Amino acid sequence: MLSEGIKPNRVAVLNVIPCVSSETDADEISRVIADCKLDLEQSIQNAALLMYSRCGRIDIARRVFGKIHDKDLIAWSSMIEAYAQADMPIEALDLLKQLKLQKIQLDYVTVLSVILACSSLASLRQARFIHGFITKGSFQNELVLETYVV
Repeated sequence: MLSEGIKPNRVAVLNVIPCVSSETDADEISRVIADCKLDLEQSIQNAALLMYSRCGRIDIARRVFGKIHDKDLIAWSSMIEAYAQADMPIEALDLLKQLKLQKIQLDYVTVLSVILACSSLASLRQARFIHGFITKGSFQNELVLETYVV
């Protein structure tokens, strides 16, 4: 596409990003995103955050997250998941606290990432916290959470 002189649009970039698994490719895609002036689109920012996380570059993912002006639930959840998968549970739980201060309603995807973070801590206190969080929230009928927590 690029060699033909065609600039990719948002949809093309969003379809390519999940295929990226190396930091070199991620950097190249990031340059294309900037050249095409797509770097301020929130869906692209969220996808880039996950792309760098998959490449093991949590530091760059965090930088991308920091540049997102109006963070939505997807951005918060993506960064929490990135920390949880990078075995950085304290950072994931710190972000959860910040998210709750923003008064953004959580979904079960976010809670699953929090459960992953808590499980790596092997802390009874954290397990009780997340259990209470699920039962007090509107997540009681989410089969995915019920299966995961049991």
